[in-house]
Amino acid sequence: MKTFYVYLTTNLITGKQYVGEHVINPNEVKYYIGSGQLFLKSVRKYKEYNFFKEIIEWFDTREEAFNSQEKYIKIFNTLVPSGY
Repeated sequence: MKTFYVYLTTNLITGKQYVGEHVINPNEVKYYIGSGQLFLKSVRKYKEYNFFKEIIEWFDTREEAFNSQEKYIKIFNTLVPSGY
């Protein structure tokens, strides 16, 4: 059974944040902190160790996680220019 979650990743230098949804994948070789062009450009600039990821909420389906992601994007105001 897959487990999905919505997470918040914060740039510890600028304070900008990114909300995303992801699935637990035991085969991942790298700790997942987010995606998207602007976000990944910032990770390259500030280095991954300057980002903190926290899981906000767990879900049984990807659809639930995806729908909830939109809610958290609004709550944390993570769209450009305030976030990624």
